[in-house]
Amino acid sequence: MINVGYRKQKKVAKEKIQAYCYGVWKLIGIIVIVLTLFNVVFSIYWKDKTRLYYLDVGQGDACVITHNQQTFLVDGGGNRYMDDANNIGRRVVYPFLLDKKIDNIDVAFISHMHYDHVKGILELLEYVNIEKVAISHVYKTIIEDQDRLQESPLIEELINGCYENGSELLFLEAGDIIVGENIRVECHYPYAKTPYQENENNNSMILELVTHQRRILFTGDIEEDVERLIVNEGLNNTSIDLLKVAHHGSKTSSSRMFLEMLKPSVGIISVGKNNHGHPSQEVLKRYEEFKIPVYLTKDYGMIEVIIDKKELKIKTYLIKD
Repeated sequence: MINVGYRKQKKVAKEKIQAYCYGVWKLIGIIVIVLTLFNVVFSIYWKDKTRLYYLDVGQGDACVITHNQQTFLVDGGGNRYMDDANNIGRRVVYPFLLDKKIDNIDVAFISHMHYDHVKGILELLEYVNIEKVAISHVYKTIIEDQDRLQESPLIEELINGCYENGSELLFLEAGDIIVGENIRVECHYPYAKTPYQENENNNSMILELVTHQRRILFTGDIEEDVERLIVNEGLNNTSIDLLKVAHHGSKTSSSRMFLEMLKPSVGIISVGKNNHGHPSQEVLKRYEEFKIPVYLTKDYGMIEVIIDKKELKIKTYLIKD
């Protein structure tokens, strides 16, 4: 006896299973396509963008620069009123790097040897792989003189930290260029024959970051004497897109002649609560007179600058009072 009803039921069940499997595979295909499109869009959005993070380190400087898989650091902050063993590097810069999943820094630039610029990098040498540390060539004379080195604890700590971390120490002078993938950093000061200055601010390196045909200038704590040298020497021919304002907006810097030469489109002042009168109201008025918008980290918190082929965007994380 042939059970026709059973065969029909079996055929229907088989068709349902096939339809179910087809539906599953169709859903998987859609998910794969969506994920692929998301990955493409994500890659387009993130790839080949340069991001500068001017960290809120209080009264000091620290800027993390990322471009594709490259990471650079210009200064690392530092606060003399904090615990020397648990300072800005550990409290602010290192947590930021962890959040961004950054465990390697290609080059850390130290503008000069003031605590509020170098201390954070000294701390990071214990936690992060820093391939190269770049400082001004003027410090060679101190490093080569054992007596002077012992009188310069920050430099001595840097030498020891680089040795223990396996970081190469670079000495830069005007004309030196560090080239990455579609990004470069050029040193404009100190000049080759510039000696060590007793005024530590004027030992600051002037560094120019060039990416996507945009020019960003880092000036450390240079004062008017150095600004005058730069004006007399000239700094290429085109204007600056973004200026890290020298010396936290102090009245010793940002001279008229300097701003007239640079013609920056925007300025960023890294500054916190202090007893030095930073930023100077006179300097802020000067920027206003030149119609240069200025962002202060004490007002806006961390300031993120995003640069691609089309534009330069500024993103802030606090609302100014």
